[in-house]
Amino acid sequence: MTKSERIGEVVRSSLEQLNSERLPNQRISFDPSTLLAKPRGTLDSLSLVGLMVDLEVGLENEFGITISLAEVAGTPDGAGMFVTVGTLTAALLQQVEGLADV
Repeated sequence: MTKSERIGEVVRSSLEQLNSERLPNQRISFDPSTLLAKPRGTLDSLSLVGLMVDLEVGLENEFGITISLAEVAGTPDGAGMFVTVGTLTAALLQQVEGLADV
């Protein structure tokens, strides 16, 4: 499995966890164009923090690296990472490739 596929699985798993806590009509689709964070998406700040935590744990379990997504999101490179599922996956791949050769 490639790094990109492994990250996709981490994102999918984290979204599934988030969806398990949401009503059926509020669930997030695992489609690259699905909007995530408000104002255009459906995730409020609390849901976004929960997603970040799940992603951080998933990345640590899958790659053995620790990433603070709150810190990354606050940088110019990470500013748009939570716009869509696709931008999130691409930003995570960039972070993983920048931290370790896994």
